Amino acid sequence: MKNLKKAELTVIALTLLCLSFSAGYFIGRGASVEVVSFERLVPPSVPASVIEAAGAVAAAGSPNAEPAASPDPGPSGPVPGSTSPPPAILAEDGAAEPAQQDKININIASQSRLEDLPGIGPVLARSIIDYRDKNGGFGSIEQIMDVDGIGEKKFAAMKEMITIGKG
Repeated sequence: MKNLKKAELTVIALTLLCLSFSAGYFIGRGASVEVVSFERLVPPSVPASVIEAAGAVAAAGSPNAEPAASPDPGPSGPVPGSTSPPPAILAEDGAAEPAQQDKININIASQSRLEDLPGIGPVLARSIIDYRDKNGGFGSIEQIMDVDGIGEKKFAAMKEMITIGKG
């Protein structure tokens, strides 16, 4: 090392620096990055009205936003994030069912919301959206089995979680 000139040492140092940055670039390229959306962070038991109210609060915080209307106090219910079960309604046979508002409306749900259903990934969620766009929506929840890739087993796993939005 003592025989090398200062310029040669500088060139060697710069070469090593470039090699380390290049190696970091190629190693970092292989790492996958997942985008986390707000919808994925909200548990399915949180009512849509709470999510909409949160959006109004967030919009009110931005400098160009108009003031948000104050939410209707209405009757108080369970606090989001609490351990109380979701509200239930009685079916014709007297058995309790999840409230209609907690179900996913397969006629209007976004792709990310459809992906919350058991056994439904991005490709199958896109197929559901394509099917409903092509056929004008679903007439019954059973009609979702007409989508390629959804059979009786997947339907059985999701039937308590979906609706077509008609009362």
